[in-house]
Amino acid sequence: MIHAMNVTDSYISVNPNCTFLMTDISAENRHNVAMSDQKTQFFKEWRKFRGLTQEAAAELTGLARAYISQLESGTKRHNADILDKFAAAYTCEPWELIGKNPLAEEDKEGAEIVDIWAHIPARNRDQARQILETFTDKKKA
Repeated sequence: MIHAMNVTDSYISVNPNCTFLMTDISAENRHNVAMSDQKTQFFKEWRKFRGLTQEAAAELTGLARAYISQLESGTKRHNADILDKFAAAYTCEPWELIGKNPLAEEDKEGAEIVDIWAHIPARNRDQARQILETFTDKKKA
């Protein structure tokens, strides 16, 4: 799944709702966009949400604790492989690590639903999905 890509002098972001944001970026400003003040990753928050230490996260991901510390502080960058490792360890989707703070009040309910979903056995997920859909305003086509 692609979350962001550089296309010539534009930066395209894709959020989980399939909304695209395209921003023109000159060559000299590309670094500034990547290092903006807005928090763009939530590795530490997901680790804390799961009640894990950095040592436990290191064991689950197969990465060094120091690397996890640097990743959480933003001094190391992530890639698709890193997102996949942490998503598996934290039982979330890769996009949530860079788009959803499970400790923020506005995201807390969604994170709890994801946690419940992760614990539903695969054989029961179709039934769970059907039950959840009865609570939505979505009309069947």
